[in-house]
Amino acid sequence: MSSHNCRVTATISLKDGVTDDEVRKALEPFLDEHNLDFDEQVCVGNIEITDGKLCLHLDVFGDGGYADNNLDELAERLAAVVDGWGWFEFVDDDLSGDSDAARTPYFIGLDENAQETARLEYGIERMAEWVRPIIGDDAFEVVATQIVALPRVATETAK
Repeated sequence: MSSHNCRVTATISLKDGVTDDEVRKALEPFLDEHNLDFDEQVCVGNIEITDGKLCLHLDVFGDGGYADNNLDELAERLAAVVDGWGWFEFVDDDLSGDSDAARTPYFIGLDENAQETARLEYGIERMAEWVRPIIGDDAFEVVATQIVALPRVATETAK
């Protein structure tokens, strides 16, 4: 399988009091795998830690697609620093890759409930770009609020 030009993007809320060193510890195994230096990535703005947020824009080479143990492990390590839940996207910029896997979300949370919340919020955010222009801001907010309020189906039932 050939490598593709890929990118990891995220804006993640950090727990109160999380230090730059804790973020470094969560990111370094992934960065090392891709021959990226934490300090250099901070210097060029690909990693930003400001106002309780972690913003990532990391250009990497990868296989693209849905299954990548390094990305699963990154999500697990970020769970230690994220405020509740979050997600990042692995974007395959090469048009030669699987178009269905061009944008793959990875959900972050310490437990299944937090990961499901991240998945739900991600789905609402992705839906917003398509639905909000059609129904308007106010109606979209009503829809999004109703979605969040719905009871969740057990993971096994949903399969």
